[in-house]
Amino acid sequence: MNDKRPPMKSSERLDEMIRAFEPAYPFISDAYDDKKPLACSECFTDIGLRLEARNVTAMTGACPKCESKKGVLITRKSAMVLAYRYFSLGTMHEPDYGRAPLLVFNEHTKTTQNIKDANITDLEKFEEVLGMGFFEYGPPLWMLGEIEPLKALRKKRQRPAIISEILDRYPSIILPKDQMFFRVRVNPSGDPSLYAQYDSPPKDINVEKGRWDSKQLSIMYCSPDIQTCLHECRAHVSDQVFLASVTGRSNLRLLDLTHHLEESGDWFRSLDLSIQYLFQAGRHSYEISRAIAKSAKDAGFDGLFVPSHFSSLRTGHHYFQAIRGMPIRAFPALREQQKAKVVPNLLLFGHPIEESKVKILSVNRVHMERAEYTLRFGPVIDEGLFFF
Repeated sequence: MNDKRPPMKSSERLDEMIRAFEPAYPFISDAYDDKKPLACSECFTDIGLRLEARNVTAMTGACPKCESKKGVLITRKSAMVLAYRYFSLGTMHEPDYGRAPLLVFNEHTKTTQNIKDANITDLEKFEEVLGMGFFEYGPPLWMLGEIEPLKALRKKRQRPAIISEILDRYPSIILPKDQMFFRVRVNPSGDPSLYAQYDSPPKDINVEKGRWDSKQLSIMYCSPDIQTCLHECRAHVSDQVFLASVTGRSNLRLLDLTHHLEESGDWFRSLDLSIQYLFQAGRHSYEISRAIAKSAKDAGFDGLFVPSHFSSLRTGHHYFQAIRGMPIRAFPALREQQKAKVVPNLLLFGHPIEESKVKILSVNRVHMERAEYTLRFGPVIDEGLFFF
């Protein structure tokens, strides 16, 4: 039969792939769920897996497999979600930049001998329930940071050209003078009621530098989200924490690095992914971030609007998900969901309070009354058994 449909746009093809390959995708369709219980959490030996099952489903009743009534019942769909969360998200390997799961599964592959040799508890029960095989994931190397702009940023001689491209491609935004944001101080050495306490640290004070500030550039770290401020400051329950509510005295011009760049699909040359990976990297990446900040200051910006390193912890969304070798960021249908993953930080150059660029509306003492964690479990495995 001839297919007389008009040619699809690339975005439509990507959207269709989501539907076609949904079993490998975390948002598994109800088409895979016949509501029939196949097993229960008590069928598993591993306690973490039992607990993770309760994060996935709340269905109760007598188990058709072990006859226990103590656990939660698992259907085909909930088993697939549980396998994805526990065996794929739960085995994330994190090199210097990017991340990728060690284990994946599908219905077309039998479990490999290498996986069997790893002796992962309860894996065979998923094979039985799902009829699927588990195997080592061979990720596209862009997931592990093998992206040309990111590689160039790591080399001092090539870095200026990529930073110039960043300044050119990312948009400038205006932060209105009446838009409020927050600045936190933890255990300040001076009088916390003095507004000067909430400015960037003086250059002559030897303090540990962060992701963006350096000896050449002082930065006032802020956020429109109070809880992100507390995460960023690593505040403890015994700390004395103070919160300044701040607005600009005039509009502030910022370089918006939270922006999602539209790119053609060559992820090995993606500037968008390079920047996202940079924000999630550890201290080894700070030299690059500081160079970007210094160049933005020299280009006339008042500061940066950037994703917080703690965005995924704040929102519960996972970074670096991919489907069929493409980043989820590539799918137009999921663009709004990707935006929801980002909690921004506001970084203001220099000493904005001293320079009368911002004003403090009020200062308050903050008392942390409760912290609650949403946890995900995974197996303990020897990564040496895998190709990484």
